[in-house]
Amino acid sequence: MKIIQGLLIASASILCGCVSVEPVKESANNPSVSTTQVACGKPIGFTQDCDSFNGAKRKIEIDDQAIRIAGNEEGDVVLIMDGDMWKNTLTQNPFVFSSYKSSRAVNDAYYLVKSVLEDHKISITDTHTVAMWGDIDGYVIELDGNGYDVLKTFSVDSEE
Repeated sequence: MKIIQGLLIASASILCGCVSVEPVKESANNPSVSTTQVACGKPIGFTQDCDSFNGAKRKIEIDDQAIRIAGNEEGDVVLIMDGDMWKNTLTQNPFVFSSYKSSRAVNDAYYLVKSVLEDHKISITDTHTVAMWGDIDGYVIELDGNGYDVLKTFSVDSEE
């Protein structure tokens, strides 16, 4: 009987387990921000392309990767999110209790954004993971210049 119970527990863990995606290493020494705390206006001050329900609402595309961004007035604080969050969440294994596809997409988006900013001589000075329930929903990045205007040049029509 104990063997059968062990097999059932192991099977349930495999079928219904959580898949964890690690945040980017640049955020390791900074506190995470809860997704529920990232809002337009206070406390961070996203005033450009921010939606109270979905967070970042400007859709950009870098190397065929859909990314959503929002920024503060000066453009030196940017919220990066998965541009295909709903698709990535709904098309993954329904027995996995995390949005690993979306978390991976956000990590990819971070490095694509970082590369574009570096090409324009703008550096990321601080990175904070935006997370909830073990999922990485985005990153808040602080910059040494107005990177938001640079990223806006990658805008795509949000209607598909």
